[in-house]
Amino acid sequence: NQPEETIRSLSSEILGCDVANQVTKSKMIIGFSVVVVFLSVVIIVGIVLYRRKEDLKVYLYARYGWRFKEEEEDMDKPYDAFLSYSKHDLDFIVHTLLPGLENRDPPFRVCLHHRDFIPGIPIADNILNAVEESRRTIVVISRNFLE
Repeated sequence: NQPEETIRSLSSEILGCDVANQVTKSKMIIGFSVVVVFLSVVIIVGIVLYRRKEDLKVYLYARYGWRFKEEEEDMDKPYDAFLSYSKHDLDFIVHTLLPGLENRDPPFRVCLHHRDFIPGIPIADNILNAVEESRRTIVVISRNFLE
């Protein structure tokens, strides 16, 4: 019991170190290190998300239906969507799909080739113009479209 009492009675001056000060320094170093590691992880995750933001938008829309702000440059286009489909599916397009798009609130402005293409201009040019003048392109993929 005597050696234990002797060790406890030793002061920091005799040992040559300030134990309380060393504990405080250690706590500060650990705290600073935790903050640096946390900030590094946040910055790295931020960079990865920024570089993959389009993939992230697609994932969030596909998984949760989340939509993000439309690009300002697309807002002045005359059509919301260009609808590409097989001429054999015209009945479905005109009687089912198109009313669902154009009769909603707010209505979609849809570009259809049988209605909105300019006569006398080659079909390839009309398609290119329709895609450029539309914010989105909707392709109705059916057996008829694939044939």
